[in-house]
Amino acid sequence: MKEQTNSSSMIDSVSSNNQSVSDNLESDTSSVGSDVSSDNTSSTGSTVDPATCSHSYESSITKHPRVLDEGEKTFTCKLCKHTYTEKLPKTKTLKVLALGNSFSVDAMEYLWDIANNAGVENIVLGNINISGCSLDMHWDNIVNDTTVSYKKNTTGTWKGKRSTVAEVLADEEWDIISLQQNSANSAFPDTYGNLNNLVNYISVCEPNARIVWHLTWSYQHTSKKEFFKEFDRDPIKMYNAIVSTYKEKVEPCELITSVTPSGTAVQNLRSSYIGDTITRDGFHMSYSYGRYIIGLTWFAALTGGNVDDVTWLPSDYPEMADDLPVIRQSVKDAIKTPLAITQQAKEK
Repeated sequence: MKEQTNSSSMIDSVSSNNQSVSDNLESDTSSVGSDVSSDNTSSTGSTVDPATCSHSYESSITKHPRVLDEGEKTFTCKLCKHTYTEKLPKTKTLKVLALGNSFSVDAMEYLWDIANNAGVENIVLGNINISGCSLDMHWDNIVNDTTVSYKKNTTGTWKGKRSTVAEVLADEEWDIISLQQNSANSAFPDTYGNLNNLVNYISVCEPNARIVWHLTWSYQHTSKKEFFKEFDRDPIKMYNAIVSTYKEKVEPCELITSVTPSGTAVQNLRSSYIGDTITRDGFHMSYSYGRYIIGLTWFAALTGGNVDDVTWLPSDYPEMADDLPVIRQSVKDAIKTPLAITQQAKEK
């Protein structure tokens, strides 16, 4: 466990510096080789020939390694501009914390098993999973130092306790921290007022973590939720509003580095022969297809891994094996085109 950051001082810092800041990605600009001029000319003013140059290289990370995706470091000679690259190894470590609600429970329920099956060696999952919790509620809990429900999974089994958000952030050196809006507010831009407060607070407490956005799913057409009528009980209309709100309120936030397109993967699968049938109550994911496709989407988006390499299925639902091709394709298309629906096969 890390030393806990004082919540009050962090909130004061957020309040006085509530503005967008640049991405805090690591950059290695070390110099390799002899100590010579950085000009691309010799002392006589002629261009240096790479074949005879006594190279002096600078390096930079041109692709950061991910859990299951190699990175790349590029070396460039300061004299002749010759370049070469080296691979950076996969980290094979996934430490992800969600500030979420019941939708993050759905998303993370199978994530440990999926990642473990795909070769991730060190998996730590955390979830602040308050039912119906909005961005505003998460911020209020931080400001008031309220204890919240915190569940953690390091072995394939979830264990829970009560902690403050500051304590949860200090519990691990989190690699990834996921934010989301609650489903009732996900499509309404005027409910995102505390997004920047949350992002800035997290970036101060966990400066080395990547902050990602969980794009949640629209309701099933059978949902009886009262506000769903604002979208004519049409999942596609609600999905489009969620995407539009993301573009307006979340995408401009420079500290949020990527989107996890669960809602798009769900809509992709709904467009297939599976149909609009993958919730258990009209809005929470089913224990079979629903939770599995969301888990695969988180795996692909957060690790850079290939869903075709995942063979694990929840043992209670062996019938899903026949439908793995369309499930996987729905996820791959969502990763490729995260903010638009891709039509899937209408027949097996």
